[in-house]
This record gives sequence, C-alpha cells and structure tokens, in this order.
Amino acid sequence: MVEAAPSTEQHTAGEQWRRAAMRLAVFAVLLILLDQLLGAGLTVLFRRVRTGDMGGKLQLALDQRPDVLVLGSSRAVHHVDGAQLGRDLGQAVYNAGVNGQEIYYAYLLLQLWQARGLPVPKRVLLQIEPTSLHEMPGELASVALFGPLMDESPAVRDVLYSRSRWEPVKYLFKTYRFNGRVLAVLRNQARSAEGRPDGFEPMDGQLPAGTPPKPEVLAAQQAQAGPMDPPKTRMLAELHAWCRDHSSQLVLFHTPNWRDDAVAHAALLAHVAALQQQLPGLGWIDLSRHARPGLADRPELYVDEGHLNREGARLVTAELARQLLRLPKP
Repeated sequence: MVEAAPSTEQHTAGEQWRRAAMRLAVFAVLLILLDQLLGAGLTVLFRRVRTGDMGGKLQLALDQRPDVLVLGSSRAVHHVDGAQLGRDLGQAVYNAGVNGQEIYYAYLLLQLWQARGLPVPKRVLLQIEPTSLHEMPGELASVALFGPLMDESPAVRDVLYSRSRWEPVKYLFKTYRFNGRVLAVLRNQARSAEGRPDGFEPMDGQLPAGTPPKPEVLAAQQAQAGPMDPPKTRMLAELHAWCRDHSSQLVLFHTPNWRDDAVAHAALLAHVAALQQQLPGLGWIDLSRHARPGLADRPELYVDEGHLNREGARLVTAELARQLLRLPKP
C-alpha cells in the first residue's frame, strides 16, 4: 500500500514552524549575548564607583588597609569617629559602616576581603542591636548589592542564592546582578568618594529635652527577644575563626539608643554571653545607657532616638577606645 505524500499545506506549515523555531533560537542567542555584553560593561563601571550605599561604599572599604575596621549600620557610621579612635589607639581606623547593613553585610564584605588576599585588620569591630542576632524580614534583600562581585567568592554566591529558590537561575543573567542599581552606577561614575577619609559621618542637631521613647520602637525591640538566627550565628563563628587564625579579634559592640528597652537589652546580653561561651576570645563592649547611664541619658547628645550627634559621637568614641585598650590583645 503506497502512503500518501504530505500535502503542500502540511509541508508549508512544517516549514513555517521550523523558521519560527530558528528565529526564536537566534533571538535567544542574541538576548544572551546582549545580557553578557551589558553585564560585562556594567561590571566595569560598577568597579569604578566609590560613593553611595548601593555599592560605592563597599568598594571604597575594600580599598582600605586599616588596623581596625569598623562595621555596622548607620549607628556605626554616625557614632564611631575613625580619626579620633585611631589617635586614641595609635592605629589606623576605617569606619566601613553602611546604612541599614549589619551582620550579613559584614560577613560578605569580609568574604571578599579574604578572596582578594587583603591584609587582615588587627581588630574587626561590629556594631550590633537587640534585633541584630535574630532573623529579620526582608534582610536578605539588602545583600543584593554584592551581586556584581559574586564571582569573587563562593560564600558570597551561596548567600545570594539563598534568597529564593529561583536566585541561581536569575543570576545566570549578568544584568540581573544590577537590578535596581543601573542608574546609581551610571550617576556615580563622575563622583569621587564623599565625606571624610576615615568613613565617619557626623550628624548635627539635638533631641528636644523630655522626648519620650517611641512605643513602636520599644515594641519592635521586645518582639525580637527570641532565639538567635542560625545563619547569623554561623557567620559570626566563621568571622571569629578567621580573625583568630590571623591573630586578630572580632569585637561586637553596642552604642546608645535614646531610652531603649531594658527587656530587649537583657536579651541581647544573654545572646552575647552565649556567643562568648561558644566563641572563646570574642570581644564585647556595651556602651548602652544601661551600662553607662551617665554617658547615654543626655538628650543633648542625640539628633533622634537612634543616632548621636557630633558631640555624642565624640564621647562614645572616646569610651570605645578606653574599653578596647582594656581588652586582652589578640
């Protein structure tokens, strides 16, 4: 029995599908090449940026070679005068704090530090809060600024991949690493590093006398009196081990809030004590109003409930230096 030959219509339809598939394949290849080309160009531009919280300060920190490296959120940025601390300690100090960044940022920055083979600071100071050691919603989103540098460190890549099940797929696209930061990268090309060379950013102003603590702030602090976040505990343990292996020391410290919560502070002390038991040699300096009320219970030293002004920073930095000099040398 002789099979019927394909009709002209069937042949034409098949040919159209093949052409469509070919065009789609060509488009996909062009899209991938464009992504790789744009990603490579943005990476070059990103590495030139030295200003702004979207990666500029990160790269500026990696340019430094301090004896003492200060890390933490805006409260580290505005509370620790690097030049003053350096004079008091007789060492070079750089304040690499960044607004809204704490343990994850410190861990990833120091992973890049290790990957580049930079000299290990004699001490790494990390400002922490009652909320710092707990899991906080949305916190992982803030580490996306490390995306352009993820190829330098497997540890950085692993943390970025942990943000969601689809992150390994998304990061196959080089341009995804700059998601939400393209304009900042382009805008900051012609801008040099801003502010003081020690990284400290002083604030001016005074909190009105008699300002009560905000109930929502105290409630947020109390709500974080749960168990420590295992990933953060692991990160601190890794940083502590890295410091000890290089005759350095990781020191956690806490600076004053205006009328912070006593219950939350007690929980923080318990967590730090547990960490010190697990990590012998881990340093701890408490500069809160609970530990030093004469230093912290003065509204004229604050610009708002969470930040000291220039004079407050001067006093806290001086006390931080005194406490550091009392710690056993690593």
